[in-house]
Amino acid sequence: MKRFQDKENGQWSIDLTVGALLRVKEDSKDKFNLFEPEAPHGVLVPGEKPVPLRQALWQDDAEFWELLWYIVEPDATKRSVNAKQFGELMAAKCLASAKLIFFDEWRDFFRELQRPDKAAALEKMAKYQGKALELVEAQLRDPQMAEIDQRVTAEMESKVRTLFGGLLDSLGESTLDPTPGESLTK
Repeated sequence: MKRFQDKENGQWSIDLTVGALLRVKEDSKDKFNLFEPEAPHGVLVPGEKPVPLRQALWQDDAEFWELLWYIVEPDATKRSVNAKQFGELMAAKCLASAKLIFFDEWRDFFRELQRPDKAAALEKMAKYQGKALELVEAQLRDPQMAEIDQRVTAEMESKVRTLFGGLLDSLGESTLDPTPGESLTK
């Protein structure tokens, strides 16, 4: 069992037992079958590769929040907290923290179940996601980013000048003819 905090420092537990996984599967009408992290999840689009549950939960924060609600719902009910109230308690950093804790707990569940194949898939995904984040952060710190920012800003300024210059030209002289007593150059 692992814990995370909401924005008011309330403690919530993620305890993935066989019973919890069965309850989540049943309550979600099989939407979240945590016994099968590699199973296709979501709407299957013809011609597209299906997304495994583990990937969908990692990439889609709203989908993960829905799963998290199913996990904490029994505890929330005891606290008289409904889904909307729970959502209000979950600041972005709280959800991100809960996601990391959930994936650790999910991996540990499969280790304890002696299913290293399923644990390994979750470990690899977490490792790759961590590496991707590390690479993006390094790229954002790269001194070349300042040069890229300057070039993008210059390009945007040029496009805006062109757009508004063309707009002024398209209006013609008659549109800009001041009423008697007014000047265009104030």
